[in-house]
Amino acid sequence: MSDYATVNPNFWTGETGRKLRESGPEAQLVALYLLSNSHRNPLGLYYLPKMLISHKTALSKEGASKGLQRGILAGFCAWEGVSEVIWVFKMAFYKIGTDLKINDKRVKWVNDLYNSLPNNAFLYDFWEEYGSKYHIEKPRGFKGASEALRCPTEANINININNSIKKHCAHPKNYTPEFDTFWNTYPRKIGKKKAFQAWTSCNGNRPDIQIIVAKIERFKKTEQWKEKGGRLIPHPTTWINRGGWDDEPEVSNARIKPPTFFNEVSP
Repeated sequence: MSDYATVNPNFWTGETGRKLRESGPEAQLVALYLLSNSHRNPLGLYYLPKMLISHKTALSKEGASKGLQRGILAGFCAWEGVSEVIWVFKMAFYKIGTDLKINDKRVKWVNDLYNSLPNNAFLYDFWEEYGSKYHIEKPRGFKGASEALRCPTEANINININNSIKKHCAHPKNYTPEFDTFWNTYPRKIGKKKAFQAWTSCNGNRPDIQIIVAKIERFKKTEQWKEKGGRLIPHPTTWINRGGWDDEPEVSNARIKPPTFFNEVSP
């Protein structure tokens, strides 16, 4: 068993531990599961489907949701419903240490582990918290992506926890402003719901919306996107999933008519 599966005694005696205890047995049980389940890693940042919390702890769905909510309110963790990624804030501190020396062999290991994580809203904040301590070379994601998810209000938490269910059900009523901008700019309007799911799944790995819009406008001028009434334009979901903003438009090979240097003389 990995040594980082050991639960630190501060779990029971620390300030956050006391808050969890005051929040009820569901909060404590869920927190223990987050520290010791088979999906966890020493960074405390990992993919965890919410349904597993209920299944593995034998809590009802309502009990698991309540325990997770109370853990978030206690400042123990945060959870993103779209990517289903959990972040146990202090797990890295207790399992890896306060910092690593640059020549520590674990530096490369931490970098590899961080870079292998699925796209999620916590990537930049994790780097901001631990990047300099563990010499993580460069951040992923973008600043502020998890701000709403870490806001300690039950309204925000309930909305976030239900996101993983909503994304598989009815058409979302509200799209984000950035996605609306993308959708209004992209010339092929097919599969908006799936496109939005793809958009949110790469939340931490997209450039600014202005860059994406500018790239789409460049593609609109290419022959490929103009041919056959636009039928060769990729579906928006396909374009998003492959990171189309990193592609370069093909330069037309059409022969350019040479300039006329002499006036033609009529016979």
